[in-house]
Amino acid sequence: MERPDFLEISIVREFTRPIWHRFQKGIRDYALVHAEERIAVCISGGVDSWLLAKCMQRQQRYSKTPFSVEYLALDSGGAQEQLDEFAQTCGIPLHIFKSDAAGERELCAAAKSLGCRKIALAQHFDDIIEGILTGMLYDARIAALLPKAYCRSDAEMQCIRPLCLVREADILAWQAANGLAFFPPDAASPQQQETRRILAGLRQNSTAVDMNIFRAMENVNLRTVLSYQDGTQQHSFLEDFDRGITNHGTVSGEGRNPQADT
Repeated sequence: MERPDFLEISIVREFTRPIWHRFQKGIRDYALVHAEERIAVCISGGVDSWLLAKCMQRQQRYSKTPFSVEYLALDSGGAQEQLDEFAQTCGIPLHIFKSDAAGERELCAAAKSLGCRKIALAQHFDDIIEGILTGMLYDARIAALLPKAYCRSDAEMQCIRPLCLVREADILAWQAANGLAFFPPDAASPQQQETRRILAGLRQNSTAVDMNIFRAMENVNLRTVLSYQDGTQQHSFLEDFDRGITNHGTVSGEGRNPQADT
């Protein structure tokens, strides 16, 4: 394998803590990469996907867990020349597939043709918390983009999000520090714009807001919510309540200190 280039080196030197350590923490905490896997890194053309490619390239180079990587992009709008140019700049051996669409189904099909059973997507920390808040405010649901999941369009494929702990501001700082120009991000919907405005206002009062939203999804007590779904089944808090089970998971009246009532 050839020597690391300046982009890879900048990730582990100038951006060690904000990018490289958080990238590796996401891989460790959520068991995203396993030995002897073949992973397809999906390139959209935006900076987040190119950063993901460089991080995965670095991980493959030095990881004690041997795995292989393929890099793929779907060209549905005559962008092959630019994608080739970006790939050359980043030192990424890119497979470009002509496609009428660029959705998950098409990504899975392209990945399978390269012998992969897992795709790596470039959604980052900000994408996840914005999605959580947007879902609550506009879709009346609590859900998150998971660091690892089975693809909806192909149950044989998994998707992973190794940048799940990396913040957008640090990704843009890496781009600026290296003088890189990639495809601009897709335009945000009105709902996403409003969510970002709300988050910006909340951050003025607390720098912990973003992480608190993320951690809230790790600290859900199902006995304190009105109802929840488990697959296709709907459950209500009344199911446990009618059995006398408290929100702490104990039977009402048990484990109480009698002296506390005197």
